[in-house]
Amino acid sequence: MFKFKSAKSKEKLEKLPKILMNHSFLFFIILFLIIAFFGGFIFYYYQCSYSVGIDELKGTKALKFDTEKQQKILEEWQKRSDIFNSTSSQQYLDPFQ
Repeated sequence: MFKFKSAKSKEKLEKLPKILMNHSFLFFIILFLIIAFFGGFIFYYYQCSYSVGIDELKGTKALKFDTEKQQKILEEWQKRSDIFNSTSSQQYLDPFQ
């Protein structure tokens, strides 16, 4: 049977910071790969669950663009730009000349 020896594991845990300092680049690369795989898994999981939700929406009604409202908005913008352009611009004297 497996027996847990706390003295040996305690020694190894005390040596762990020194080992990580001596091999810091390798530790960084391993840690980066673990985080990248974990992030990829999370992205893949949520991407798959999101695409399943989109497939269910294919039977819904398509959006329709309302051209009458667009024309009204464009007319209003045209009126505003005409008013803005038709205002008289007064020339002020430059006090620094």
